[in-house]
Amino acid sequence: MELLRAIELRSHDYRRATQPSGDSRRRALARLYERKTAVDNLISALQRYQQEQSQARKNRAVPTAVGM
Repeated sequence: MELLRAIELRSHDYRRATQPSGDSRRRALARLYERKTAVDNLISALQRYQQEQSQARKNRAVPTAVGM
């Protein structure tokens, strides 16, 4: 009986030690949102860059025979 109780206590301690507390979960979630924001900002910057490059290529269009 004592052995069973000791195993249950170890099992409980292990589960408690491996599960993050509410505070550490909140910090992890905050870090996740910070990373998501950084990725969103990078994506927006790349999209703006692509649009600027596309516009610059249009402005440097090859002259046609009509324009010469």
